[in-house]
Amino acid sequence: MSENNNNFLKNHEVNLKSREKMSLTGIKEIISFDETEIILKTCSGDLTIDGENIHINVLNVTVGELELVGKINGFYYSDIINNEKHSILGRIFH
Repeated sequence: MSENNNNFLKNHEVNLKSREKMSLTGIKEIISFDETEIILKTCSGDLTIDGENIHINVLNVTVGELELVGKINGFYYSDIINNEKHSILGRIFH
């Protein structure tokens, strides 16, 4: 991936219009999607979008842009803890 494409993936923006159209930048990966839920990996953490009749209208993986249409009921972020394996004591007391 070129340096310019990496710059696109460092910035994350969400634009929601009338709960019917959502534009996003900084998308790294689509983890899963169906008509009621889309889970994305963004440069700001994992993002879950809940709704009804959600469809991907535009997807540009080169620059990390995504546009959705449908009824957006809500969205929330979750941060992923390092995927590194912890010591056995760390796993016991976690």
